[in-house]
Amino acid sequence: MEEGERLAQALEALKATHFDAAGSAGDYAALARSREQAELAAALSALEGVDPKRLSIPWQTAFWLNAYNACVLRDHAEIGGGGFFARQR
Repeated sequence: MEEGERLAQALEALKATHFDAAGSAGDYAALARSREQAELAAALSALEGVDPKRLSIPWQTAFWLNAYNACVLRDHAEIGGGGFFARQR
């Protein structure tokens, strides 16, 4: 599954560049403007044609966890931290 691997790689690149060893993000404004953020958004868009039901259960689990985490990172960086989880999307 090429699209899922692309998403996983985009998440890893973003984490390596914008998070410290403890997993805390640094500057969300810089993250929102970064090429890693742009790649993450592109990788999410590429998932449009993926049918997760065709994956094995372990791959489905990884797929949905990565998709959720990627959406949170994409939206948090674009919206900003204030009230992130209170906003409907």
